[in-house]
Amino acid sequence: MRTYYFREKLIKITDKYPILDEDKDPVFYVEQNFRLVGFKERVYDLNKTEIITIKRKLVSIFPTYNIEFANGEEMMVKANLSLIKRSVDAVIKGGKLKVKGSIFDHEFKVEFDNELVGEVSKKFFSLRDSYTLKVYDEKYTLHLIALCLCLNNMQDIDEKKEEDD
Repeated sequence: MRTYYFREKLIKITDKYPILDEDKDPVFYVEQNFRLVGFKERVYDLNKTEIITIKRKLVSIFPTYNIEFANGEEMMVKANLSLIKRSVDAVIKGGKLKVKGSIFDHEFKVEFDNELVGEVSKKFFSLRDSYTLKVYDEKYTLHLIALCLCLNNMQDIDEKKEEDD
């Protein structure tokens, strides 16, 4: 098992921060530049090579993301209609990563073929958004990192809607 920590900037006009491992050492870097329209985020390795690109579709009923990995693989993440639990599917080559969790406590389990491959949890009582990702099957590490970033953006969208109401 590997554990990763995400800790965003306090002000999110642009967002650049490291993803840390269990020893609190940087292992990846996230970069989100300011955009008037849309959402695009990139993840880099320690050599500053882009390894993940995440783009949110502009027109969709529920948040939908297209993810491209440096090896050419693609993944689509889509939120589904659900009242109490966040329902999200990530379609990858060979199947789906299913996300199950509560929108109230921000705890998510990620399964592939009914096997637990990861967990995402949000730290409360923090000035910044802080997430912990536990990866149980390391072949899904990059998928889970991208998924965690998408879940975070969905949470940002939900919070913005609450502020606007």
